[in-house]
Amino acid sequence: MPMIMFVVPPFYGHITATLSVGSELISRGNKVCWVAMKSILHASVPDGGQWIVPAELEPHQDEIELILQRQNIGTKISGFEALDFGLHETMLPFAKIMSKGMQSVIDQMKPDCIIHDETALAGAVFAVKNSIPYATSITAPPGFFEPNLFFPERQALLLDKMREIQKSMGVESDRVIFNSDRLILSYTSRDIIRPNYGDFIFEGPITFVGATVESRPEAHDFDWSTIKNPHWPTVYVSIGTVLDDIRSTIFNKIIAALHDAPINVIANTDPALFESWPQNFIVQELCPQIEILEKVDLVITHGGFNTINEALYFDKPLIVLPLAWDQSPNADLVVQNGCGLKFKYRRLAASELKDAVFQLIDFPIFKENAIRLGVSTRALGGTKKAADLIENLISENSK
Repeated sequence: MPMIMFVVPPFYGHITATLSVGSELISRGNKVCWVAMKSILHASVPDGGQWIVPAELEPHQDEIELILQRQNIGTKISGFEALDFGLHETMLPFAKIMSKGMQSVIDQMKPDCIIHDETALAGAVFAVKNSIPYATSITAPPGFFEPNLFFPERQALLLDKMREIQKSMGVESDRVIFNSDRLILSYTSRDIIRPNYGDFIFEGPITFVGATVESRPEAHDFDWSTIKNPHWPTVYVSIGTVLDDIRSTIFNKIIAALHDAPINVIANTDPALFESWPQNFIVQELCPQIEILEKVDLVITHGGFNTINEALYFDKPLIVLPLAWDQSPNADLVVQNGCGLKFKYRRLAASELKDAVFQLIDFPIFKENAIRLGVSTRALGGTKKAADLIENLISENSK
């Protein structure tokens, strides 16, 4: 039985797609493990899978937590500055920490293939150092390392920095190895990203598999009997797992907009955020997102690319309130595809948000465009296609 190792960062949005794919691989008789920097709820890991936090990382947990807290700066920077911060203040420190435990885990688990998140650079480095075939898992829009696609005037500098990083970790190569040269899994569709990329030919071996919603283990239940009025439209609100310092600001605006509307609101956040919530709000800190997305009418999100793709998989229009990082261009994709609206959360008035919710409900064009994109992404094969590609990578390497 092949052993497949996923190497993931401590960002839940980067992990969820791999849980679906890993579950599918296990169902086919493969052994699967995840190598991570922090623990995860046991129920989130597919039956038969292993979640491994290397013992060597235990002394670095405070440092990891500090890096996560610093992600709040993302609301204050943009463009190349944000890219530079992500590289030097997040990806590189994480890689250095993870590298302390990677070799011991590889020696223990003896993987036949490594699937590393695009931000988990140590996975690629140690795959190359151990001559293990590897693939890259990308949850953001593709193109991060594509020459001349973004910031062309600084692209050479960026690539030189990447080569310096991999050299410092023991890999001498002119090729930037942090994206696999054999398989890159992108959990979106060409149609969804077309407004930004057109028919751009990516240099890397990217395969668009669409959202991987099938086979995902859900660690939590949702009680649908708590919905106030089953005849009202239902809105799902998810603003991610980082950037906690502005969570109350956003939910205050959503409450002001919808507290007296004939709308059910499912809010994915800690109920303790406020002492009380409106009666039409159902508040749960950890939600079974796939189950909920399938049943609601529309989604309000910060613009995480996973949530956007998963909402469109289920034909749901979106309102996007981008906060940081790639979320603003993600929101632009929603608007340009005609399946939702984008607002700057700092300037957003409650009345404006309320009007936007009813606009998405009352005007069918948003739903029609979401359905169009849903059809195209479902046709890509999702979880099963990703698992096929990983198994093909292993079989090709064994020839």
